[in-house]
Order: sequence, then structure tokens, then C-alpha cells
Amino acid sequence: MAVLAADATEAFVGVPIAFDGGGSYDPDGTIVAYAFDLGDGARSEGMQATAAHAYASPGAYEVVLRVRDDDGNVSTDRITVTVRAFPSAREPNWKPVVASVFASVLTVVGAWFSRRAPGPAGSRPTLRAFAFTTLPFVVAEAGTGVVSLLTGLLAIPPLVGMGTAVDLGILVAGLAASTYRVRKRTPPR
Repeated sequence: MAVLAADATEAFVGVPIAFDGGGSYDPDGTIVAYAFDLGDGARSEGMQATAAHAYASPGAYEVVLRVRDDDGNVSTDRITVTVRAFPSAREPNWKPVVASVFASVLTVVGAWFSRRAPGPAGSRPTLRAFAFTTLPFVVAEAGTGVVSLLTGLLAIPPLVGMGTAVDLGILVAGLAASTYRVRKRTPPR
């Protein structure tokens, strides 16, 4: 009489499940062969009463044990195991953090350079200088961070990827615009 047991009836892809036919018996003799059909095309046959198998794909698999006794009689037992995919380990998206840091840097640098930018006839229109040279880059940086947070686009990691390239491009362009305006408008000494 075949008796099949498993150490687990549910497992994740790639995690082995141990099957045991050691509880099988022959009331008038001995079991001479064990054959495991593991449900996905894999088999294990011989005198071994155990088998272990790791499934490559999620799904429900019917495992069949056939035992043969010394008189040639065959008996079967079955068990169904369920294999699940590992839950995806989602990496954190650092793009919103990087975007907020870069936006802060642009704000501080832009405010500093805007205070140094002379206006017409010696006046210092700090707010106007900031609004025209730095604010568009701060808004662009913050906007890409929000878009990435909501959609996952431009995500960081990967460290060397589109998200990093966009952030660095906005930062460099914003810093260049701020310093260029001050240098252009500052009279030579």
C-alpha cells in the first residue's frame, strides 16, 4: 500500500519539497521499488523511498507515488503541491529624495547668486533674478521627483540610469544659468 507524504504542500519557486514514501507497506512482503512522478515531467525511481524536487514555475502539481511489492503488485498514492512565485522585492525609488535635495541646492545657490545679480541702473531685483534664472530649474527638478514618485518613471536605482541623468542635467543647467546671469550682469572692476 503506497503512502505518500510531503514536508510541505506549498512552496515558492526554486525551493525544494521533500517527498517521503517510507510509510508505504506490503502486508505480506516488502516494497521493492518506488517511483515518484513529480508532476512537471521530473521523475525519481529506484529503491529510495524519498525524493526532493524544486519546481521552476508556479502552479499546482500532482505528485504520484507508485510502489511495487515483491509479488509484483502496484499501489499508488497522490498529493497535490502548490508552488508560488516569490513576491517581488521592490527596490525603493530614491529619485524623489535626490530630486528634493537637488531642488534645495538649486534654491540655495540660485538665491545666493540672485542677491549678487545687479539690475538696471544699479538696483538689485533679487526676486526677479531668482524667478527667471533659478525657479524654472527648481520646478523642473521637483516635478520630475513627483512624477517618479507617482509613476515609478525615472527611478533611481539604477544609479547610472535615466533618472540620474535627468537630475544631473537639471542641476548642472540650473547652476550654469544662475552663475552665467551673475557674471554677465556684474560690471568689471
